[in-house]
Amino acid sequence: MTSLAESVEREWAGLVTTAVLGTNRRRLAPAEAGWQSLVPSPDSAIELLNRAAAVVTARRAGVTASPPPLLIPAAPRDERPACSLA
Repeated sequence: MTSLAESVEREWAGLVTTAVLGTNRRRLAPAEAGWQSLVPSPDSAIELLNRAAAVVTARRAGVTASPPPLLIPAAPRDERPACSLA
């Protein structure tokens, strides 16, 4: 039995490849068990987006927020004269 993480990565890799190549050039592979769209669509582009939404949600579930970025100090004041109107 495969883990959820492995299943997510396989499904995501297939969806990304199809999205990059386009659904007109690469047929959307059948979904693995558990990744079928809740609202099936005859349009393969919409089906791809439905399945991608489910996979992204699974990938983000349980992920903790990253620490806030460090603030950089403000630039020193520029004492040069302003440009002339000319």
